[in-house]
Formats: sequence, structure tokens, C-alpha cells
Amino acid sequence: MGLWGCAQGPLSQIDSPGIPGNLNPQGKAAEWRVLNRLSYGPTPALLADLKSHGQPKAWALSQLDAARQASLAPANLPPDLVSINASLPAIFDGARQEREARAAVPAGTQINELVVNEKRFQFTEPTDPLFYNRTQVNKAIAWRLASCSSDAIEQPLLARMTEFWFNHFNVYQQKGTVRPFVGHYTLHVARAHALGKFEDLVMASAKHPAMLYYLDQWLSVSPQGEQIIRFLANHPSTAQRVAKRLAEYFVADVPPQDLVNAMTQKFLSSGGDIYEVMKVMLNHDAFWNPEHKLYRTPIDFACASLRALNAGQDRTKWLQAFGYAAVAGQGIQNWLTPDGYAFNAATWLTPEALTRRIDFSLNIARNAPERSDLYGYLSDSSLQAVMKQPPAQ
Repeated sequence: MGLWGCAQGPLSQIDSPGIPGNLNPQGKAAEWRVLNRLSYGPTPALLADLKSHGQPKAWALSQLDAARQASLAPANLPPDLVSINASLPAIFDGARQEREARAAVPAGTQINELVVNEKRFQFTEPTDPLFYNRTQVNKAIAWRLASCSSDAIEQPLLARMTEFWFNHFNVYQQKGTVRPFVGHYTLHVARAHALGKFEDLVMASAKHPAMLYYLDQWLSVSPQGEQIIRFLANHPSTAQRVAKRLAEYFVADVPPQDLVNAMTQKFLSSGGDIYEVMKVMLNHDAFWNPEHKLYRTPIDFACASLRALNAGQDRTKWLQAFGYAAVAGQGIQNWLTPDGYAFNAATWLTPEALTRRIDFSLNIARNAPERSDLYGYLSDSSLQAVMKQPPAQ
């Protein structure tokens, strides 16, 4: 019942000598690091907020607090996306109305299943009942793009945490019965529990219709299922797995074991409090070590591009970002199996992928205004190359 994100494999040594935290990172490199690890990239507002805190680590911890507070409040949905946050009975009713509408179509009539995707992010009310499920999927995708690209719509670290947990407890949108519930699952499972207790997150995922339909658990629910889930959610193997995955996502493809150990110990001592585990990570020297590199996945790169272009409200650019992620192999909400997408460089760093990335960048950034506020983060050679370019290139 949605146990993929819990204990898998043997438990290894998790004794930790403590939590190193002597490093007090300063300077442009530390600022750039934290801006790109705790968000999908710097915006002018985010840069100003970081500067106001004086130190990158102080800002990082403030972002963690802000993300937790934001997760406890309803999502700031654009008005035409609110149906993904409807009550579950209302969503079930919408799915029922689609079934009835399709049953009423005269025999032999061909339904154009692609019509709803021709204007993928342009929604009108009321939704055509023939396409309720597909429209709900498109609205869920629209929310993912809006939330990752606009500070005004979503707290930046919470957007990254939501993406992480959706991927960790993945559901596949192409399974017909899952479709109408994907957006609700994103908001009420991945987002709402992003920085709470892991056990609550697992239970919310396991009980949600999106996961139940995805894994066909509505056909076979064991009376002992909830007890088993709670046991596994608090198991030391689960603690280590979650700590390692978070460290891989935010620090390095192969994170140092002392960091993983420290995060694992905090998971166990705090009853699986994700906020506390993240705080250990941000206070650990390994998080700030410039030797620890990450490579953006296609979804990360798409979101970072939208943020760099201040395109959080630009649905034409959302469509470009959506298309790029799909052709690059990381379609949003489109991974078939429960394990979710990989996010290491070995998966995504290939010559073909780099070519696609360059083509996408050239297309989406055409005629974009300059971001001179970022010049201070470029190396001298990169800055000189930029300055030699003609305008709007």
C-alpha cells in the first residue's frame, strides 16, 4: 500500500559521531549554491531576501521555516486551477459525470481525445464533462509549473520538497482511474506533509485514491495494512533510505556517509520529523562543500528556466517547459513505476540531452530581458562571453 518509499534492503551502520556544523559559508559561491539547492533558481526577490539575512546559512534556515509554515496553509492556486483542490467527493462526482457523458455518446461517434490538449493550459469553465479527467491532469501539470517558477504562487523550498515527495511516492497519471486525483494528491499528500512527520506522509499517500487506484489497492486492502505501514515508516532502514534520498537530492549524487548518518539519527530521534532532518542537513558542513555537485534533471532545468525568465505566469512558456521535459525523458507526472524518476547525473548527462537542453534554452529565452542581477555570480570568462553577445541573444 504505497510502501515503495519505506524500508527497502538491509540496514547498514548508522552510528553518527555528531553533526559537523563549523563551516560558516560566505560569498557568492555559497549564495549561488543555496539559491539553487533550496529553490529552482534565483529571482530578484529571492536575491534581495538572501542579502537581507546577511549569511547564506541564516537564509537557508529561514527558508526551511517558511516552507514548513507554507505547507500548513492552503496552496495559492490560480483561479482556473482550483478544481484540483476540490473535495474528494466532488472529484469522484466529476469522474462519474465523465463516464456517464461518454456512455451517452452515440455508437460509432469518434471522440477527439486530443482536443483537450490542443489548448493544454488554457482552461474554460465549466469543464466539458467528456474531458474532466484529462483536464484535471493538465491542471495538475499547470500547478507544478506555476509553483516551481513563481515566488508569488509558492514558497520556493516547498516547491522543491513537493517535487521530491511526489517523485518518492510516485503515481502515474496515464492510468485512467488515477487521472482526476493527481492534482489533489500533489496538494494534500506531497505538499501538505512535505515537512511534517514521515509516518503521516506515508499514511496520507497510502490512503489517497490516486495511490489506491494506481496500485490497485482498492481491490485488496488488508486489515493489518495500516499497522504494517506505520511500522515500516518508523523502521531504521526507512530512516536511512529517506535520509540518503534527501541528501542525494539536495547535496550530491553520492553524499558523504557522515551526513547520511546524522540525518538518519535525527529521523529516528525525532519520530520521523522531516523538518528536523532537513535542519540537520542545512547545518552540516557537507551541504556547503563546493566539491559536492548536482546536475539538474530536465524538470529542474525547465523550472529553473521559467524562474530565470520571470515566466511564472506565462503559460506559453509553461507549454515550452512542459514539452522540453517530456522529450528529454522526464514528462511531468508521467513515470510508470512507483520508484519515481532518477535524479543523478549518470541518468541525465548525455550528449543528446545536452543538445536538447541547448535547443530549449535558445527557444524559451528568445527576446528575453537581461538578468544583470546575476552577473556577479558568473566567472570572469563567462561574464566576458555574455557581454560580447549582441542584445536579445
